[in-house]
Amino acid sequence: MQVTRLQKGRFFMPWAHLAEFNLHCAEQNYDTAASLLNEIDSDYSLLGNFQRIIELHEHLQGKISDPWLSGIAAGIVCKAHVLAEQGEFDQAVELYHKGIAIADKIENIQYQIEALLGLASVYLYTGNLEAARLNAELAHNYNYQKNNHNALTLLGVIALLQGDKTYSKEAFESAILTSNLLLSHSNKNYNALDARGLALCGLALCEENTNYIPDAISAYNAARSITRGTGIVGRNMRLFDKLANADTNGLLVEVGRAVKKLE
Repeated sequence: MQVTRLQKGRFFMPWAHLAEFNLHCAEQNYDTAASLLNEIDSDYSLLGNFQRIIELHEHLQGKISDPWLSGIAAGIVCKAHVLAEQGEFDQAVELYHKGIAIADKIENIQYQIEALLGLASVYLYTGNLEAARLNAELAHNYNYQKNNHNALTLLGVIALLQGDKTYSKEAFESAILTSNLLLSHSNKNYNALDARGLALCGLALCEENTNYIPDAISAYNAARSITRGTGIVGRNMRLFDKLANADTNGLLVEVGRAVKKLE
């Protein structure tokens, strides 16, 4: 049984998913619980509930009959995200590589992409731009609609920091197109709104054109009106701050307030 994401007014309802997860576990429907957890763990952890999502993964250990679900229920990529958030980059890299190996074995594209993008982000934050770009490109090559916008914005930031404005501009333009496509299905997709905001900021830097700034602010404000989860805001702050390193003329100062809005 494939469990679908619950929606009601907002894009993501962690309390509803948690209740559903607990119900499946109480009924010993562990494969169904694992399927649900696979769908929601990234969103849930981005809200800042890192330890809780790891506990949910651990609760399923040894209880799943489907080998495909058993592989992802190890929660390795989620644990890597936690370590990266805590600045334990070496350990995070090790777990991301393990996650990639599991994803290869069970042929899970979503899991593979999340691990590759996590790895690319760690390399970006630690200054290894070549490795960051390589892993982001590998993730983008899967052409997975749910994460194309994230891979493209990450590629845009990395390329701009490498001084490759042509590639960076193309990546940001493509990120806007893919974000717009997702937003045409749901205007509550905060992840697509954040990606759109960052890509518009990237184009402003590539072209040294402030005309992109109002739309970037609007995108970030819309995203924060949907969620201000600490993990989500923190991730966007870090990525924006990396992009801002290429802002030699102070074009993004006003946008920074919208990115970091917590109240």
